[in-house]
Amino acid sequence: MFCNQCGTKLPDDVLFCPECGAKQEIVDAMPDVAEVQNTSMNISSNVPPVPEKKKKKLYKIFIPMGVLLTAAILICVFLLVENRKESPFTQISKDILLYWQNNFSNLSGENLEITEKINDYYYSGDGSTSVYLTEDYSLYCINENMEPVLVAEDVNNVKMALSGDYFAYTVAEDEFDFYGGILYLYDVKRDKSTKISKEIYAPDICISPDGKTVAYMKDYEGLDDNTLYLCTLGKEEKKVDKDGSFPVAISDGGKYFYYANYNDKLYCFDGKDAEKIAADVNGYYWFNSSMTEMLFIKNGKTYYYNPKLEEAVRVCNSEIDSVVVPDEEMALMPDCCSNRANLVGKVSLKDSVLENEGTMYWLNKNGTDTVKIGSNIYDYQLSADGKSLLYIKGSKLYKINKLNEEMKEKLLYDELLEGFAASEDLSKIYIITAESELCYLKGNQKTERISIDFSVCDNNIVYNEACGKIFYTEDNDLYCAGTNAKSKEKIAEDVFGILKAFDGIIYVVDEGEEIYYYMEKEPVEFISMPW
Repeated sequence: MFCNQCGTKLPDDVLFCPECGAKQEIVDAMPDVAEVQNTSMNISSNVPPVPEKKKKKLYKIFIPMGVLLTAAILICVFLLVENRKESPFTQISKDILLYWQNNFSNLSGENLEITEKINDYYYSGDGSTSVYLTEDYSLYCINENMEPVLVAEDVNNVKMALSGDYFAYTVAEDEFDFYGGILYLYDVKRDKSTKISKEIYAPDICISPDGKTVAYMKDYEGLDDNTLYLCTLGKEEKKVDKDGSFPVAISDGGKYFYYANYNDKLYCFDGKDAEKIAADVNGYYWFNSSMTEMLFIKNGKTYYYNPKLEEAVRVCNSEIDSVVVPDEEMALMPDCCSNRANLVGKVSLKDSVLENEGTMYWLNKNGTDTVKIGSNIYDYQLSADGKSLLYIKGSKLYKINKLNEEMKEKLLYDELLEGFAASEDLSKIYIITAESELCYLKGNQKTERISIDFSVCDNNIVYNEACGKIFYTEDNDLYCAGTNAKSKEKIAEDVFGILKAFDGIIYVVDEGEEIYYYMEKEPVEFISMPW
């Protein structure tokens, strides 16, 4: 079958297109062998489906940077949030690898070149584990010495746990079998695979944050005819539902297991009994990092739920598009559960900022209601602690110093703006004026001009936390500056894109031939491309 919106080829019985998120018509019949043989086995994308109303900066996992697309380079940076004590956001390993053109590199400049063609690659939710699938469907895990370790062959699905300690994968029971598989859990530290179950429906697997519990379907004859199972490592599998349901998300040990059916009914299983959460859900969910809280959409409205509540609470009369995290470029976790679940890397969904088509809300600390922040907001940045918000509304710059029921926005700059960049705590703010000037905002509407004739485009201005300076491109050269023009310093020439990564930045030189990571001192070169 093909997507009814974007035309992407899909397996039958898929509810939502993994490319555009469009809901599909249910097809009960399985494809014949010839069709399966002609179907790409790129079955698990790290980019979850998103609503069609996709806005700038809300759902970017892969960050395009001008010439990077021309050079066919994709830098993969999944929620690169600085490790902070008592952070309300998921802690991400600095050992994460960056991938492009069959190469994996770490932030120290060590490089691993893969000679086989890579069909797909996956990261754990914390970025500590990287695996890839070759064109012959061999699955490899990159160990701590940056060496590829063969995990299995004939692999037709992979699901990564947030922790990075485990991941699930399925091995096709028959050649070119897209659907059937034997399910395994792989222990990364011990380099050991454990068989969980056989004859499962491979495309739909759900894994817990710690990676020790999985949910899956067996006896699959269609979305309304299958059996749902749950299994924790070292224990027997448990039948949860036999009336045609698919897994959505699961907490550690299977304490809370969320699943839905083809009639759009959503359930929660607590290890003993299943309770219906809601009917008429549209298939988009947002979970906290432990899978103990969720937001979902029903009849165009947003609801909050956790298993301790008697029923879901309607918190917004609009259908949200995203849950905002500090780096708005990376609003989604990798797809470490169902491909129907949008996962956000927050410890709790309470006290969160939500966004819908340029309108923003704050979900209170009890998870019972939202407070409207404003409308016509087209650019924003949440502070690292999640307590403050900086945004452009009506081309003017505003800031909320403390998000709560009595929040008050403060007008910081009342003239037209084209954009801004700021430090993680929002204490240092740089603005781009309507005259294309880059200025430091000193406060009380006063500015210090740093650059004139600044070319406004995506990915050409980034704040470097390690240096405490702004980095930007001007006439294709990379500069940094403090709070005035006198501190301006040229860093590199022929730079075509810059990107924040942890405390430093990544920048690309000379039409994508050289890629560097820069913190405070000398830049680290990742790799020189062969062209």
